[in-house]
Amino acid sequence: MTRFRSFKICYIALIGFAGCASGLPETPKEVTWEDPLPSTSVSTPAANRATPPKDKRKAVARSVQQATPTPRASTFANAAQLNEPFYSNEQLHRNFLSIAMRAEAADDVDASGNIAVAKWLTPLRYHLEGATPEDAKRVAELAAHVHEITGIDIAPSFARAPNVRLSFIPFRTRNNAVYRLAGESSLGPVVGSMVARWRDTEREKCLGLISVDPGSGAITKADILIKDELPAVIRDACIVEELVQSLGLMNDDPRARPSIFNDSQEYLDLTSHDEFLLRILYDPRVRPGMTVRQMNPLVQQIIREVRPLPAQEQRRA
Repeated sequence: MTRFRSFKICYIALIGFAGCASGLPETPKEVTWEDPLPSTSVSTPAANRATPPKDKRKAVARSVQQATPTPRASTFANAAQLNEPFYSNEQLHRNFLSIAMRAEAADDVDASGNIAVAKWLTPLRYHLEGATPEDAKRVAELAAHVHEITGIDIAPSFARAPNVRLSFIPFRTRNNAVYRLAGESSLGPVVGSMVARWRDTEREKCLGLISVDPGSGAITKADILIKDELPAVIRDACIVEELVQSLGLMNDDPRARPSIFNDSQEYLDLTSHDEFLLRILYDPRVRPGMTVRQMNPLVQQIIREVRPLPAQEQRRA
């Protein structure tokens, strides 16, 4: 059974499991914002609930608190040219394990709160809904930049079934968007709660969900929802963080700096730190489903190769 993970700006979520119950009640096909929002704790009679097929995707989500960020002077500039604080290879190693292999909220983690590696093994084909020309340009720029870093084949989809769907949701149709997700995937209790908070509060700005093949550990699908009424600077921040987190870097850590994976929102674009995280994750030696124990020595090895530092800098904290 496919596992489903999710994420938001205000959070990214991880790992679903086969036994989770639906976190959101069913609703009629046509829902308007004026209709009362059903509580996520209210169950719907079994007669009114559709029975999901055996391969129905499960979900898990996390939310990211998005403060109003300060715009940066450059967009997708070469990370080496940015004025960034120093970070050691030890810090980069720690941050990778924290950001790629942990979850702020999840329905299925190990006893230590860790998850297995999740990454794409297939080309990404994205479809935009409700995007402005500026949004489309931003996504295309980011896709090209990610391709340069990782080699991922990522491009717009002209087919009916893209594997990445990025939607800008107007206020009045937010309810419908949530129920579309609930209808497509069996949301677990944690994910359902996060999705409901994105719908019901203004604090949660963006929501993302990814599905993970339980056999291979590979990501097979991503959904990103961004509130259409957001100011341009937060809208851009949502595009960058949510799309990058849908690649498998699904956690935030306040210690990670300079990084977009930090709720302080000090940085809006990928930093050199974040580019290294992507390079590590999409190194061919890193396989979906690998555990922290398997990844720990491999991450050290990859970092030594991609970021050799003089001994005196290695000693700096």
